[in-house]
Amino acid sequence: MAKSYSLGNLTIFSILIYLILVLTNNYYSIEEAFVIGFTDIKQYLKIIESSPSVPIENVTTQQGYRFFIPYTVGALSYFTKVNDYYLFIFFLFVTHLFILNLFNQLVIQIGCKKNFSLIFISSLIFNAYFFRPSLITPYIINDWIFVYGLMLIATYVLKKKEYYFDTGLILCAITRQTSLILNILFFLLIILNFSFKQKINIKIYLYGILINTLIFIILTFLSSIFFSDLNSKMYFNLLLGIFNFNYSFLELVTFIIRLINTHLFSIILLFFFILNFNSHKKILNFEMLFLAFLSIIIFVQPILGGPSVTGGNISRLTVISMPIILVFFLFIFKDKEINSTNTIIVVLLLFLSSLHHNYTYLLNYFFDYKNFHFALINFSLHLIIFIILFKNNNQLNKVR
Repeated sequence: MAKSYSLGNLTIFSILIYLILVLTNNYYSIEEAFVIGFTDIKQYLKIIESSPSVPIENVTTQQGYRFFIPYTVGALSYFTKVNDYYLFIFFLFVTHLFILNLFNQLVIQIGCKKNFSLIFISSLIFNAYFFRPSLITPYIINDWIFVYGLMLIATYVLKKKEYYFDTGLILCAITRQTSLILNILFFLLIILNFSFKQKINIKIYLYGILINTLIFIILTFLSSIFFSDLNSKMYFNLLLGIFNFNYSFLELVTFIIRLINTHLFSIILLFFFILNFNSHKKILNFEMLFLAFLSIIIFVQPILGGPSVTGGNISRLTVISMPIILVFFLFIFKDKEINSTNTIIVVLLLFLSSLHHNYTYLLNYFFDYKNFHFALINFSLHLIIFIILFKNNNQLNKVR
């Protein structure tokens, strides 16, 4: 019997549970989306509705830099007379499917055991902050194109095909300023090559630094002319805002709780990694360390913004790193086995944990579902998942 599912089987499974996600999601008007925190779309709508005209005034620096996708889709809407929402939701679905297809390819590439692969795929799709927010407002599609770009860069490291790196880097650079911090990783790889005589293709990382920086300069220049005034202080706050200490202790605690609540499944995986670190460290290689550092720098940047800058967006912005985090843990736990009954239970629990108080509607039929209800339910469900996986881990250790 095959140890891993085929790509076709994983695709069918992914699409089925993705459809469940789509059918259980809430869908709001633009005004309602503003109320629950999607204020960024005000800036994107200025660009979309004005396209193909320029200049467009009063767009904030952060969203002004990311003009390329909304401006292009806005122009397409203008010339085709197709409502911009329908174009964005179409491109969003395509992006989601690209992400799932690439993630499934990586599962196959790594060789994860059958049932564990289903759990990992479910943990990605059913994370309350991964796909659900974009279904509510597809105008923030930049974030998910950025995710796909990151995954392409990760795929390059595993498959050694340069077009993955080139395409991924360009997608990252045109969608989020965050791509600039990838230069830190590229620079460290170059130093590593000279310091430890590693056989690393430094040419592609030198090229990456050059292209990444060039695109950043070009987009910053164009956005400052056509969309917004350059606010250099914004970048300082995004990277060091947490050290301004212009927030209360309660705001900091709320910030941390939101962060933990978003990444409970990854925390569970981290626990098992640390628990068996002596055995796991033996399999760590260059590719895995690359994935680890890539996920860390993307994960940490929104945290550095702090409660005053990143604020309530901490969940949506840190979850961008989740596919890379999961790919790293796929390497670690690829040989783990779990029976079908426990697999079904864990997948079901992951689905229930995705029922966000704003992003879904099911539990609102039964009671006045609030944020603290979601936090408590999400934690409780992940605690049960932890217990199941802990027992499974102990059983496997006894067999060995």
